[in-house]
Amino acid sequence: GGAGDFDVFVDPADGAAYIAYSVEYYLKLERLTPDMLNSSGENATWVGGLFGGSVSPDYFVEAPVMFVRNGTYYLLYGHCCCFCYQGSGIIVATARHPMGPWTVLPGDLACINETSSGPSVD
Repeated sequence: GGAGDFDVFVDPADGAAYIAYSVEYYLKLERLTPDMLNSSGENATWVGGLFGGSVSPDYFVEAPVMFVRNGTYYLLYGHCCCFCYQGSGIIVATARHPMGPWTVLPGDLACINETSSGPSVD
């Protein structure tokens, strides 16, 4: 129970598949079996992560999306605030490999303007 949004990512480097998903408002990232029907039981690691580093350090999150660009893996997700008048924001985490370790960048990508600084997806 409590499973929510998810994203399936296939790594172009080796064809391995991963699923990022929110469950009970925590974010997990797991490698899938080659047929993509089950979890392999391997969890990504997070810098400062919860539950032994196997869960994102942020709580009350949703809507993950994962991609790779120029050798850096990105995982973007938001706080569970889709009905808030200011929107939910975007949290950015990066890693050199899909299994981590993932590092959450400071700031909120959705709240950046010309005079503020925050995460950048170059």
